[in-house]
Amino acid sequence: QQQQQQQQQHMVQQENEKGAKEDVAEQKVERKVRFEVDGLAVEEGQKVGIVGDLPGMGNWNPCQAAIMQPAYNVREKKRVWSITLSVPADSTVSYKYVVLPREEEERKTKTLWETGQNRIFSPDSHDVVCEIFNQHSVP
Repeated sequence: QQQQQQQQQHMVQQENEKGAKEDVAEQKVERKVRFEVDGLAVEEGQKVGIVGDLPGMGNWNPCQAAIMQPAYNVREKKRVWSITLSVPADSTVSYKYVVLPREEEERKTKTLWETGQNRIFSPDSHDVVCEIFNQHSVP
């Protein structure tokens, strides 16, 4: 009976170790990335967003776009839109900038998408904060 108890304890210990290893594997290192774009003609009530292949970017759904905030870039001396997002450090991110219509229900059909190829970004594993400056190319 003592041998049986030892076997059970050993099995429980193995399961606990396995679970701990899985927990560590699931923890992903993330980087804060500041995306900034300029050169937009935005009408009153419209919003600027970023859409891409991450949940925080809406998984390519403009209805779930990450909304950017207007700001002023002191270095460049111009109006910009920016947002800081958490991005997995070991990832390659595809994204585009969008101009969203005033009404949320119109986002599926009236969103203005950036033209050209998707933008691609891979955060440097040494960077704590990355800054991405882009020129916008929405028609």
